[in-house]
Amino acid sequence: MSNKPTLHSASPYQNDILTLPVTDLDTASVYYSTHFGLTESESRDNPPSVIMERDGTQIGFAITGRDAS
Repeated sequence: MSNKPTLHSASPYQNDILTLPVTDLDTASVYYSTHFGLTESESRDNPPSVIMERDGTQIGFAITGRDAS
């Protein structure tokens, strides 16, 4: 039995996995990989986006032009 915490769910931003706005995909990917153990499972060009995953749970980040703060 592992003592490693598991990620059970992530609530989508505005009901869309890919609308969590960021200004830099590489920075977001490194941060979430380092701090939450997520790995990149998919990337897309339009809009520029990345889907990251851990324990079967996915979260997506995209450059959408929306407020990323």
